[in-house]
Amino acid sequence: MPGKGVLFLGPIKGAKGEQAAAKAGLKKAADLVGLRVDGPNKPGECQRLARLLADAGINLRGLSATVIGNKFTIALGLDSDADATKAVQVLQGAGSKAKS
Repeated sequence: MPGKGVLFLGPIKGAKGEQAAAKAGLKKAADLVGLRVDGPNKPGECQRLARLLADAGINLRGLSATVIGNKFTIALGLDSDADATKAVQVLQGAGSKAKS
């Protein structure tokens, strides 16, 4: 998408949060499904999880990762609900905590 970007923001919960987001000009993407993955921060862990998803045929539209203390959180952008469901199965099978 030339000239466009993706912002991972969340969670936006409740009417007050949704109203504030709308007032700021934000809207939920109709063609992007978000997934959050948490786990222990270890060297290479993000790459390992991305490789598991790629090997399962799951395309990533976006990935944002951060570390706080000894834990990581990854926000994934996926193409569909079906991909998100499959990703949760793959990641949980690999010992990660994934939730949409």
